[in-house]
Amino acid sequence: MKTRFKSSFFYDKIKKSENFMEILNNNTIKGKPLQGGMGQVFHLFNNFWKIDLAMKQPLEKYMASDEQKDMFIQECEKWMSLGVHPNIVQCYYVGFVDNKMSAF
Repeated sequence: MKTRFKSSFFYDKIKKSENFMEILNNNTIKGKPLQGGMGQVFHLFNNFWKIDLAMKQPLEKYMASDEQKDMFIQECEKWMSLGVHPNIVQCYYVGFVDNKMSAF
């Protein structure tokens, strides 16, 4: 799978990190995940930025192939490229947590 993180704020850190858990360790999970039709969403507090974040993890059936994973990454990149807008939730980075594709 070709992985792209062109617009990610944490591009350099993700590229150098052998384990994406390093980035997750900067966050505190607050409560149980919310379950949806396409995945689950965790409420996080980022200890470095001192802000609340959400971590979205699609269900495994939507990430079964490399093509599906690449499409998710492309969608997240487009989302990140929208920039800051008062009516759009910001996506800061995307990667794997416990071998599950995750968007923050």
